[in-house]
Amino acid sequence: MYTNRESGITSIAAAIIGKTPEYGMHLDENRKPEIEVELRYKPQSDVEYAALGYLIGSQDVQVAKLQAIEALPWSTLKLIASAAAASGRVSMLTSRGAPPHSLSVTKQALIEVIEALSSASEAEVAAIGCPHLTLPELKQLACMLRGRNVARGRRIWAFTSPKAFAYSRELGILQLLERAGVEVFSGACPVVAPIENLPFSSIATNSAKAAHYI
Repeated sequence: MYTNRESGITSIAAAIIGKTPEYGMHLDENRKPEIEVELRYKPQSDVEYAALGYLIGSQDVQVAKLQAIEALPWSTLKLIASAAAASGRVSMLTSRGAPPHSLSVTKQALIEVIEALSSASEAEVAAIGCPHLTLPELKQLACMLRGRNVARGRRIWAFTSPKAFAYSRELGILQLLERAGVEVFSGACPVVAPIENLPFSSIATNSAKAAHYI
């Protein structure tokens, strides 16, 4: 797909006139990777994959080559790409090309990223869905909470798209989550929530993007 990281305003303008500026990722010469990410350690969790993306973004590149990217599920790619865009200017991840530089990723490097983004040992709220949870992810969350409820004094926020929200309601997934105590939000995002005005002081998330902005 040939597309740039556009703002909402420029996207609407492009849709109205049926044209978009010919620059950036629309040009083949700008789609060549600048670094190759070499994994000396394979991430073992969503949080570690998010930290990987955050580390890639910190390298001040626009395109990065990531080994075995095709083998990663969509949910994992979302965490990596969103984190890379939050910590830097990464517009594209690819598995092709021969970049001139490399980034060697170790377990310790990921630990340091996670520690840098963490400021509390416990959390009152767990916020997931930044980027939005897909329908399969909502189903997975419902399965994880089968026969269980959110602990008293704790909250789980799940953010999803209007389409996935509607489908989850039709399939009964939304009802299962709400009965377990999960608060599901449609079309919203934790990074734009008025956190400073809410009655709690700590949030846990599996998203480096959310951690960066919150």
